[in-house]
Amino acid sequence: MNNDIEKQEYKHVFGDQTLTRIAHSGIQDERGWLMESQTSSVLAQFQIHHLGEIIASKPYSVIRHEQDAAFFLSTISGSGKVLVNGEWIICGENHAVVLPPNRLNALRSYTDEPWKFHYVRYHQEEGQIPFIRCKEPVISSFSTSSFSHMMNGFLDEVHSENRAKYIWQWLQLIQLSITDFCEPWLVDDRLWKLWDEVGQNLNSSWTLDEMAQKAFLSGEHLRRLTTQTYGRSPMKQLGWLRMQRAAELLICTDDKVEVIGMECGYNNVNTFTSTFKKFFILTPSDYRGDLG
Repeated sequence: MNNDIEKQEYKHVFGDQTLTRIAHSGIQDERGWLMESQTSSVLAQFQIHHLGEIIASKPYSVIRHEQDAAFFLSTISGSGKVLVNGEWIICGENHAVVLPPNRLNALRSYTDEPWKFHYVRYHQEEGQIPFIRCKEPVISSFSTSSFSHMMNGFLDEVHSENRAKYIWQWLQLIQLSITDFCEPWLVDDRLWKLWDEVGQNLNSSWTLDEMAQKAFLSGEHLRRLTTQTYGRSPMKQLGWLRMQRAAELLICTDDKVEVIGMECGYNNVNTFTSTFKKFFILTPSDYRGDLG
């Protein structure tokens, strides 16, 4: 198991060698390092809480449970690891990753070479439709160079003249670039709202009829849309989300297997163990040990 990450709502370890250049929207936050950064209220118009450039060195690591909005990261040089669907995936040069809301969100530096990246951390109010509507984590190739020019333009402006009209233009370009990256994975608003709610309540006993009612669709229409979007029926999509959440908790917490099973909607530990093994080949205990 990865004992370097504990179960906390939020953990951020910079290390002595990590360098940052950050701006935030002015939303109150208990983290001193963030509130000491430059402020631009224009960010809130784009549902952005904070964004910036980080040159991360070991032991840099971040973990967030149930983050309320999406997180985008683009690697400029070096590489780091990002937790995607229960596995630590390398995000290297000319690649980007989007991590959706209401999922465990974790990243870390893992080599002696600095990991330089730009990031955008979104924020949305309850009931607000997000700009970024990816329901699953996405990691793919990306035009890092052009995006870096946009981010550097924004950061240079906000840390010097801080003129709202210029900041707005830079943010328009940044947002367009991220939206283009996410477009192949965007989902129907009705599906996004449904699976967002399901993802926040995986311990509930969902039925097809209940999910269809939440989406204001017939059961057959929901089945068709979900299958077209995810390649799985609604009930299999529910099971898939439960397994991804279970894998994340096995990696990043010390919770007992039966506790994790109940949190993911399985009241019987044997049912949870056998279902998990069908997905990951290993039992939950073996999966946790194999990653350590």
